[in-house]
Amino acid sequence: MSHQNTQKLSILLVDDDLDDQFFFRESIMHIDQEIDLSVASSGKEAEKKIKEFKPCIIFLDINMPGQSGKEFLENIRCQNEFKDVSVIMFTTSSNQDDIKDCYRLGANLFVTKPLSSVEQGKLMQKIFKLYSEGNLFTGELDKFVFKN
Repeated sequence: MSHQNTQKLSILLVDDDLDDQFFFRESIMHIDQEIDLSVASSGKEAEKKIKEFKPCIIFLDINMPGQSGKEFLENIRCQNEFKDVSVIMFTTSSNQDDIKDCYRLGANLFVTKPLSSVEQGKLMQKIFKLYSEGNLFTGELDKFVFKN
């Protein structure tokens, strides 16, 4: 499925770290794409927002207080209305168990957060390009981890 660049992207960022939220906002400011961003600081908050916001992409951290990103992912993948939402695990983890768990639970990509905002901006460009071309991963584990 291809998505045209003229389409407004609705994105839900689920991350409890305020610095990471700030860097995410900064990294998408210069993207050649109209973006409607909503932010949730926990899985529980995200469960409420997803129903009203209806995102096309969710960027999801793994390690959060209360409900983890993996638990949130598992919950939404069990709901028919959210089965087709693209979920990108966006985390500091590069742990192989986390990667395999997220793959098994139905995430589309696994991305380790870049160290700089410049790197993150370039990464966002690549991810949104893949999304607009309809090429977000949905297949084999070796293509699941997105290389910056």
